[in-house]
Amino acid sequence: EQVYASMTTEEKLFTEASFEDVLELKRFCYTAGKMIDLLLEGKKIEVSDEQSRVADIQVIRLASGEDAEQVYARLQAGENYLSLAEECSLDDSISYSVRKETLAEPLDEVIFSMSAGSTSGILEAAGFFYIIRMTSSYNKLLSMNNKANLLAEARYNGWKTVYDAYTEEN
Repeated sequence: EQVYASMTTEEKLFTEASFEDVLELKRFCYTAGKMIDLLLEGKKIEVSDEQSRVADIQVIRLASGEDAEQVYARLQAGENYLSLAEECSLDDSISYSVRKETLAEPLDEVIFSMSAGSTSGILEAAGFFYIIRMTSSYNKLLSMNNKANLLAEARYNGWKTVYDAYTEEN
């Protein structure tokens, strides 16, 4: 009732959904959830905080090793990271939130071993050179959302494995 009542007139006209349609869809979703619970019964599905970690970084991306060495030397001499990023980076945007195990190596390994406030050395990946500053090694909100997504994916994969084995056998 709440779902149907929350639909606007335009949504009801567009979907041509009646109250009974919404009720049937909710029943299907509930039944599917119960079926997944039954198929996964006794299976432990977990995602650790470390697996789901999202970090906030700032990135200076450069085209050559020579440029990277010059920028890195200026950083070592005390110049401001953000000023150098705005002046020298190939990208307009320098701030990013990144999930663990989604970046090219060695970026992923280095970033997720850094602590907040630290700056990497010069890193090379995919034909570019990077100098990265860690602003937050654990973004709580994004990490929590990522964990929910990873759990849903693991739950689906667990269900799919059981389902595929059953359909192959039967």
